[in-house]
Amino acid sequence: MIVEDSFAIREGVKSILGLHPEEWSIVGECSDGEQALRLARELNPEIMLVDISLPGSNGLAVAKAIRSLGAKTRIVIMSAQDATVLEVLARNVGFPCVPKSRLAAELVAAMRSALSSSPGV
Repeated sequence: MIVEDSFAIREGVKSILGLHPEEWSIVGECSDGEQALRLARELNPEIMLVDISLPGSNGLAVAKAIRSLGAKTRIVIMSAQDATVLEVLARNVGFPCVPKSRLAAELVAAMRSALSSSPGV
């Protein structure tokens, strides 16, 4: 599931994942935190790609809310932040973080890594 307010970024993520159709299918997409929580409850996705900056709620709040529900959904945070800032953020929040500038190069690896870890990590 993709949670991103930028249509262009959502389309880019879909293109990246489309290169691996045997591995990834997109079960839903939305553009804000409230929709993300509703869809996560409905769809129970295996993994969610969540923008850190969303209208109405930030991506970290959404990710923490999903985790607090006890869902087995894995989360990968996407951000326009500098990679160094994201490394610190990832250590502090416990979710893998991928800079949007590096999505093409790092997104699939981050998703694979997230799926190989336990849901609460």
